[in-house]
Amino acid sequence: MSVKYWEYFLSLEDDLERCTKYVEFSPKNYAAYSNEFAKIIMSASSEFENVAKDLCHLISPGSNPLNIENIYPILLGAYPKFGTVEVAILRYKITFKPWEDWTPTKRPDWWSKGYNKIKHSRTQSFEMANLNNAILSMAGLFVAILYYHHRASGGINIDFNRSPTLFDIVDTGLLSGASFTVSYDIPV
Repeated sequence: MSVKYWEYFLSLEDDLERCTKYVEFSPKNYAAYSNEFAKIIMSASSEFENVAKDLCHLISPGSNPLNIENIYPILLGAYPKFGTVEVAILRYKITFKPWEDWTPTKRPDWWSKGYNKIKHSRTQSFEMANLNNAILSMAGLFVAILYYHHRASGGINIDFNRSPTLFDIVDTGLLSGASFTVSYDIPV
């Protein structure tokens, strides 16, 4: 049986990794935009909403968060360090804190100026379908899945063969040589 949300995340990550053949993952290229980045941003951000709503139900049974504004107080109330999680793409020596700028009244720019602009006015805001927003939306989804599994079962252990090829959490994700699993420690 697969770990909830994990296979879809890996599928999206695979799509993003294919983009490395065409665009170097570097701050110099963060503004590069494409249809592929648009699909990744839309898919990862929509999936974040699904994961976060399920996580909110685990935190506060009976809650019914309808959107990211409703998710914030439940999620950050239970996990105040959620925004401090730093995600790395080690191969390119880049790190991100995808939820760092999330407040009760403000969404991270990759969400409000990326995902929402692409969703509601893609033809006028197509340049927001860029590498930076694609990476951050995937990193944001990765963090949410880790927190979901922390809440649902106390953590997540992934067979090494099914671990992410791009994303890791800074200072964690050490391999356990005996069982070939990857474990993630997140701040709670």
